[in-house]
Amino acid sequence: MSESEKHKVLFLCTNNSCRSQMAEAIVNARLGDEWKAVSAGTHPSGYVHPNAQRALAEIGIQHDGRSKHASEFRNVHFDLVVTVCEADAITAIVIAGNTIMVAQPATIMMHLLLSLDPSSIRRDPYVPATAVFPVLMAVEVGLNIHPGALLYLFLVASGYVGGDVTAGLLATGIAEHEALSILVDIGTNGETVSACAAGAAGRLDNRDFLLACSGSAGSAFEGCGLEWGMAAQPGAIDRVWMENGRLSYRTVAGELPRGICGSGLIEALGTFLQADMIDRNGKVNLSAPYTRGGETHPEVILAPAGETAVGRDIALRQADIENLIRDKAALYAGSRILLASAGLSFADVAEILIAGNFGQSLAVEQAVSIGLLPDIPRERIRFIGNSSLAGARAALLSRQAWQHARDIASSITCLELTAEPRYFEEYTAALFLPHTDLSLFPSSL
Repeated sequence: MSESEKHKVLFLCTNNSCRSQMAEAIVNARLGDEWKAVSAGTHPSGYVHPNAQRALAEIGIQHDGRSKHASEFRNVHFDLVVTVCEADAITAIVIAGNTIMVAQPATIMMHLLLSLDPSSIRRDPYVPATAVFPVLMAVEVGLNIHPGALLYLFLVASGYVGGDVTAGLLATGIAEHEALSILVDIGTNGETVSACAAGAAGRLDNRDFLLACSGSAGSAFEGCGLEWGMAAQPGAIDRVWMENGRLSYRTVAGELPRGICGSGLIEALGTFLQADMIDRNGKVNLSAPYTRGGETHPEVILAPAGETAVGRDIALRQADIENLIRDKAALYAGSRILLASAGLSFADVAEILIAGNFGQSLAVEQAVSIGLLPDIPRERIRFIGNSSLAGARAALLSRQAWQHARDIASSITCLELTAEPRYFEEYTAALFLPHTDLSLFPSSL
């Protein structure tokens, strides 16, 4: 069989220094009558490892190959491509980033990934350099995976309503709901965010568009800026309650406490309020049990040092409580303004979907008691977890879903809260537990 008639196989890995080199040599030595093998790497080391050559020599194969870059074979047709490294088996990636996130929020993440100047997002009128991102080769942004892998970036709606919200809308399907539904995304991925945005988006009856807004809220509920805040990982306090006068808690995976995640923070704030450890302003009541610190550094102790994995008391400081109240106020006020701009209120909402990566569950009653969520029938409120991840997965597995996500992004109309005359008034009113207007929270009376 002539060289041109032989089947061609490419063994692809990262460094092209060991396994792929050995596969190339073995196929050419043992199956060379019918197959022509070559090997290459996405990030070649520049040499063949001596141990690979020694192992081949032990089975009688002499190999003097060189380390090659996959781009050398860009125009070669192969009958078979075999990946021998996990990274090189990845052929597509979908990123659903908050317009200003990962490095700052999520649109900013997208800008930094693509080496675009994100400074316009932080300046009035807060618009990104682009809201539409092309499909790229992953290697173009330095991702060490299959050289032919594609990178899909979710479209963003504005500087502060990013691809994570688009992905959430795709995952929940609320763009197709007949009744009024709202998606509230509390924060973003706590592991990658330094300045977080909380987005809310809802479909108005049967109209052909979505309204969205974003307030500076959510990061505290993912642990950002709190002394003992953490992600929902083993050891995170995720449930808090009073039982027979004792402050009790539960941790993720049942491990000794290491910090507090978002669901634990919501329940802690609600429990403190109900047990009079804090007042409606969020001020620590130093005469209550589990409090200490005097007027200068008041705090509420959740887990004493002897019970923790860190050997220190895990507590919520006065400053932590104030951060949480500011975040919940911004989120509640933003959602209220969003609905009011369309002549609606929470009473008109058929379903509120709560998204966020802050725990395994959400104690709805406690979230309402602190004014994070509206006081509506509880069956209308549903915690759905990480909707951004679910949307990204759907788009990765279905070309139709990816196209639908693009259609969703183009139908979003964004409301700029800083330009709304009533926003500051609404925000200030929500800086109480649950609110200054208790008629909005009748279950608290």
